[in-house]
Amino acid sequence: MTYANDRSTRAMRGFSFIEILVVMGIIAVLAGLSTVVLQIWAKRKPEMATQTRLTQLAATVGVWQRKFERFPPSDMTRIQRTAVGPKGIKKVPNGYNEGIEALFQALNWPTFAGSGVFNENDLANIDEDELEDAPTTWGTQLWEVVDGWGNPIIYFLHTDYSKALENPPAYLKADGEEVYPKPWKYELEGATGFAQPNGFQVFSMGEDGIPNTEDDLKSWDL
Repeated sequence: MTYANDRSTRAMRGFSFIEILVVMGIIAVLAGLSTVVLQIWAKRKPEMATQTRLTQLAATVGVWQRKFERFPPSDMTRIQRTAVGPKGIKKVPNGYNEGIEALFQALNWPTFAGSGVFNENDLANIDEDELEDAPTTWGTQLWEVVDGWGNPIIYFLHTDYSKALENPPAYLKADGEEVYPKPWKYELEGATGFAQPNGFQVFSMGEDGIPNTEDDLKSWDL
């Protein structure tokens, strides 16, 4: 039998047992790698979604500042003083999540109209509060922009830093727990000061859902 005929005969017999084991081993390794990649992606997905929302918020606040020559207030009853418009908010229903609720209302104010920035997947009404009248096209519900873990994003205007440090506002998380975030401060070369001292702070409480801890995601650090 010639060499060519011998090779043809082996091919007709199919794969050997060892070759099948090698192929199965390669498939198992690839499947394992795919599982690891999916696990990493699942863990990082909330973080990546949060980073995107923080970046969008910070950028839109910058547009607001350029239009009205000041930053959006963290008290929604003061929005009309800056942005004017046909309607004003006279009364805040409850004391939860007011900073981010005020920011969302400001960014969707009729004279600014930033409604295309966020969609319903970015929003929640965790404390289930409503306004008597709806100044924006989002209706009477007071929406919060939430992070990838479903908790409200925190917003502080620089004029409120000192007050909020002494008397932190109440935020209600997705699980019903109350937390009291404070504006971030840094200590550099022995001097202590607020982050973003002449601007604003918008940040997420991170995966642990506890404000002012190491895993917080901050727009100014992205």
